[in-house]
Amino acid sequence: MARKFLLCIFLFFAGFMVFAQVNTIKYSYDAAGARAGRTPNASNTAAQWVLTGNTRCAKDTSNVNTGYVEKEERDNNTSSNTYNQLRWVASAYDNSACPFSTSSNGVKTGVFTKNDCSIGYAGTAVTYTVAAGTYTLPGSSLADQKAQDDVAANGQDYANVNGSCVLAAPVTFNLTNSFTTSPVPRCSIELIQNGVVVQTITFPISNSTISRSISSGSYKLRLIGPKGVFISFYNTSLGWAWDKTTSQASATTGIINFNTGTTYSLTATNAF
Repeated sequence: MARKFLLCIFLFFAGFMVFAQVNTIKYSYDAAGARAGRTPNASNTAAQWVLTGNTRCAKDTSNVNTGYVEKEERDNNTSSNTYNQLRWVASAYDNSACPFSTSSNGVKTGVFTKNDCSIGYAGTAVTYTVAAGTYTLPGSSLADQKAQDDVAANGQDYANVNGSCVLAAPVTFNLTNSFTTSPVPRCSIELIQNGVVVQTITFPISNSTISRSISSGSYKLRLIGPKGVFISFYNTSLGWAWDKTTSQASATTGIINFNTGTTYSLTATNAF
């Protein structure tokens, strides 16, 4: 009987020692006193997140409500590396608790000139309007930007459809022949718009000046004269100076703007 009793006592203490050894956990700490590791690394080191009862509205990168609710959780596992830390997790969509923030655009306008009129005609100016409340988007400024983009994208087409073409006011163009040679070479100019010759004017055949009316607008000038003859075309006050060399039959300028109600002059000569 005493032997059985001793055996039971031995088994009890042996089992306790095994249990204690299996469940012994050792922690290591860094110089600041924070827990740095745990031995053994058993499965009970996994974080145990529990709700704290706190909630908030989820927001996008523009700090605008998305309509979703986030809930706060705390790690309650003292063996976890994230013990006592907090995190926010997405919950359900609740537009009443977290209203989806939106705004509508204000009035946006732009003035555009009809630009598809025939040569000799000018387009009228037209106002394109995006009414207030046309766009409703998240945030405080996206709707206004959308309306402004609408103006930029559609204003010109609207002007071309709804604008009018009116006869352009004429520009006076004086051409002077100032050659000192005889015979005087025949010179002319061509007014070019969008690659098309819209008007040709011939210089006088004697030392004199002629006046012609042209439509206001932007042109290139093609300066034409006999090949083998050097010709200078100039207007000192406007800074114009173009030469047609003896190897050329013509020379073409860059784009020149002729303004309404203005008189322009161009002189052709054999020496400048």
